[in-house]
Amino acid sequence: MPAGYVTPAEVANFYDSRRVCELLSVTGTPVDVSDLDDDQSDAYQKLVKYFILPAAADIDSACQVGRRYSRADLENMITEADASPEDSAKAKRAAHLRRLNADLAFGALLMSRGYSAESIEKMAPNHTKAQSILEQLYQGVRILDLDDVITAGVPSTTDIGKQRLMSTMFNPLFGIWTDSPFWNYPYTYGGWW
Repeated sequence: MPAGYVTPAEVANFYDSRRVCELLSVTGTPVDVSDLDDDQSDAYQKLVKYFILPAAADIDSACQVGRRYSRADLENMITEADASPEDSAKAKRAAHLRRLNADLAFGALLMSRGYSAESIEKMAPNHTKAQSILEQLYQGVRILDLDDVITAGVPSTTDIGKQRLMSTMFNPLFGIWTDSPFWNYPYTYGGWW
């Protein structure tokens, strides 16, 4: 993977490749689609440097708030899916991250061409959705599908009756619990006087 969580060719797969090539052109003539696979081409370099990497940085910064994810966690989602394409769970996790990166990059590409927010909303509604997902990740309302993160927010159950402070077991001003070894304290040990 060159950079970010998605390749330029994958951005062209998520969106109409002809439209991506038109937007990347500075001459008015669309760039060739094959340039998106060639890491030496200007179109490839431009898409990675100015759109994919900043979108990936937005994802990183939103996900690393509260230390819920590390950059390594996010990168591992992609590398594990690439290493074992037959594992549908890993592919699903990576597809979500790739789509998020592609949506943000495509929206930034439209912005670079001077489209208004209303036009971008119509041409790339997933860009707005991706921004709201980033906001939810930032606030902790939404999480990515990583087992450690999913189980981190689940409280463990404990029997609070077994975790009373010792001072409350002995001090009659706060009461004595019936399951305390001293619940019959005044009569067993001669009272408080």
